[in-house]
Amino acid sequence: MALFSRTKKTTEAPEKKTPAGKGAPLLARASAILALRVTEKATKESEQNTYTFNVRPDATKTEIREAVKGLYKVDPLTVKIVPVRAKALFQRGKRGRTSAGKKAYVTLKKGDHIEFT
Repeated sequence: MALFSRTKKTTEAPEKKTPAGKGAPLLARASAILALRVTEKATKESEQNTYTFNVRPDATKTEIREAVKGLYKVDPLTVKIVPVRAKALFQRGKRGRTSAGKKAYVTLKKGDHIEFT
């Protein structure tokens, strides 16, 4: 009985999985839209066909446009992205911060609207 055999075992190399990050196809990435942003300002702007969404921090305008087309079946005219800063908090004797992120203003054509239920 030998410790080392002369025959080599062939092992298949594991497939490399590319992370769904920058440079990945749009279909492979998760939706760029996280949630609808519900505020007084967003509600007023929705009357003028401008909807506000919380989006991923690494989302681009084209990804947001494609996500709105796919989710709501409408074609956006413009997409504007605004960074949301983290803010300092002091609550119950402890210091903290709110999370930072991005929000997107999506303007639709007259007559188009998004139904939220």
